[in-house]
Amino acid sequence: MAVQLIKRRRDLYFADSDLATASVVLTTLAADVYRGEPSVTQALGSILAGIATRIESARRSGSPLRVTNPANQNEDLSEQWDGNLPAYKAFETYIEDFHAHWSRVMEKGGNVNAELEELFGEPVKTVLKKQAKRLQEDRVAGKLGVTGGGLITVATSARLPLPQNTFHGAK
Repeated sequence: MAVQLIKRRRDLYFADSDLATASVVLTTLAADVYRGEPSVTQALGSILAGIATRIESARRSGSPLRVTNPANQNEDLSEQWDGNLPAYKAFETYIEDFHAHWSRVMEKGGNVNAELEELFGEPVKTVLKKQAKRLQEDRVAGKLGVTGGGLITVATSARLPLPQNTFHGAK
C-alpha cells in the first residue's frame, strides 16, 4: 500500500511533466528501505526517510543515486537518470517535498483528510470512507484486536481481542 501511495503521489506530482521516476525504481527503493513497519502510515514515513537518506548520501559522494535490480546487480534500474540531470533533480525534489509534506501531516495528527486529499487527490475520500466502514463492521463483529504495541487491527490468536463497547451513555 505504501508503494501504491508513493506512485500515486508521483503521478500527481509529475502530471504535467515527462520527468517522472519509473515505477520499478520507486518500488525497488521502497522495498530496499522497508523495515517491516506495522502500519501503512509508519511504513510510508520510514520509506520516504530512507530514500531521502540515500539521496543525501549519494549527494555527499558527488554522484546520483544508483538503483540496481536486487536479482541482478549489473542491471541499473536508474539508467533513466544517466545523462538526464533534470530527471534526477526532479526525483530528488519529489522525494524531499513528499517526505516533508508527509512529516507535517503526521505531526498535525487528528483529522488530516484535507492534507491527504492534497497529497493523493480526490479518491482519498472514497478510500477513507471504505476504510472507516470496514473498521466499523469489524468492530461490530468483534473482529478487532490490539497488538502488543497498541495498534488496533483485525484480531488473530496473536492479538488480544477488544471487548465489546456496551456503554451507551445515560438515557
